[in-house]
Amino acid sequence: MKFDSDIEFEVGEDVYTPDADTYLLLDVIELEEGGEVLEIGCGSGIISLHCAEEGWDVTAVDVCKDAVEGTKRNVRMNDLLGEVKVHQSDLFSNVDGRYDVMIFNPPYLPEDEELEKDERWDGGERGDETLLTFLDECIDYLNEGGRVYTIYSDKAPIDKVEKKMEQLFSVAKKEKKDFRFETIFAVELVPE
Repeated sequence: MKFDSDIEFEVGEDVYTPDADTYLLLDVIELEEGGEVLEIGCGSGIISLHCAEEGWDVTAVDVCKDAVEGTKRNVRMNDLLGEVKVHQSDLFSNVDGRYDVMIFNPPYLPEDEELEKDERWDGGERGDETLLTFLDECIDYLNEGGRVYTIYSDKAPIDKVEKKMEQLFSVAKKEKKDFRFETIFAVELVPE
C-alpha cells in the first residue's frame, strides 16, 4: 500500500510525526479484500486512514490521549467516520475482538540518557521491550489466517526481536531501509 497524498492529516505537538519508518511500513502492508484492521499506536492515524480508504473496518488505538484526539480529527477531516473507530489503549489493555490484520509501528529506540524520555520512540531500556510485549500478546487478537505488520530497528537487539518473531510467526515479507545512523526493517508476519 503506497502513501496517498490526497489523505489530509494534521499531527499534534506531542504525537509522532509520520516519517520514513511510517512510509516503509505502508509499503509492506498488503490489503486485498475488506476485513477488520487493528492499528496499535496509531499516532496521527495516517496508516489507519489508508486502510479505511482501502475499504477495511479499522480500529485505531494509542496510549497517548493527544494521538487519539488527533486521529479522531483526521478521521473527520477525511470523511471516514463510519470506517475508523478510535480509542485509548496501552497496547491491548482496551482492545476486544479479533482482527484480520494488525499493524504496529512501535517505539523501537533504546532509552538515551542524554535525551528526555519520550514514549513516541522509546521502546524501553534496550529498545525492544514494547515490541516483544506486543508480539507475545497479539496472537490472542488475530483471526485465523490473519497477519501482522510491524517495524523494528537495528538500534535495538534485533536478534531477540527476530527470535521471538520466528517462535510465533513465519516472516512472509521483509523490507529494510538504511540510514546514516540505523537500519529499519518492516515485516509481514503470519502465524505458524
